[in-house]
Amino acid sequence: NTTAQEIWKIIVDNVFSIGTVGVSPAVMGIRIVKNTMGNIPARQVNMQHARTPQSSHPATFYFKG
Repeated sequence: NTTAQEIWKIIVDNVFSIGTVGVSPAVMGIRIVKNTMGNIPARQVNMQHARTPQSSHPATFYFKG
């Protein structure tokens, strides 16, 4: 039981995390688009109330042949 407690203490004391949600380059307006996609706007609205790709009409995106 003491071994398990020591292991648990090591795990708790050495927590490492890599943030995957939060401030990302997308917040700063950086977008990545694959070369084979078409009808992608060069600029996109980036405001607090418009944090969605919907403003660029993704239904009109397509893959180039």
